[in-house]
Amino acid sequence: MLAERVLYMGPPGSGAKAKLAVNLVLGLNRAVLAEGLVFAERLGIGMPAALELFACTPAYSRAVDVKGRKMVSGDFGPEARLAQHRKDVGLMLALAGEAGQGLPFTEVHAAVLDRAIAAGDGELDNSAVIGEILRRGGVQGGDGGGADGLNGCR
Repeated sequence: MLAERVLYMGPPGSGAKAKLAVNLVLGLNRAVLAEGLVFAERLGIGMPAALELFACTPAYSRAVDVKGRKMVSGDFGPEARLAQHRKDVGLMLALAGEAGQGLPFTEVHAAVLDRAIAAGDGELDNSAVIGEILRRGGVQGGDGGGADGLNGCR
């Protein structure tokens, strides 16, 4: 089930559209988490420390818990494949076009995912989006440690 509650979204087909809207937010959340971790790393803050910080501040999202540790550790064993999410992003953009709605962040996200797939990351977990962010800045990765406990923040 997508949520703890059953919510009526409209006539047949609306549930699939609602799922795409949820996945849009989730995908962008993962991408911005990856970008924030890499940014922190470039500023001299280790990724594990940044992840702890994000867990204790308004920057927190479930992606911090669910995907952040994977990003920091480099464990991209697939739970949900990056290429599968890219397929959903294509559907989002197509439906937005039909509705006359631009999705500027999703367009950028699609380009990032395309480059990640071209680099061979398509079959990895969708948290592997961090690899493309790392490649864009020349950063080779976090220090990999220290994200075991989030100091009781979550």
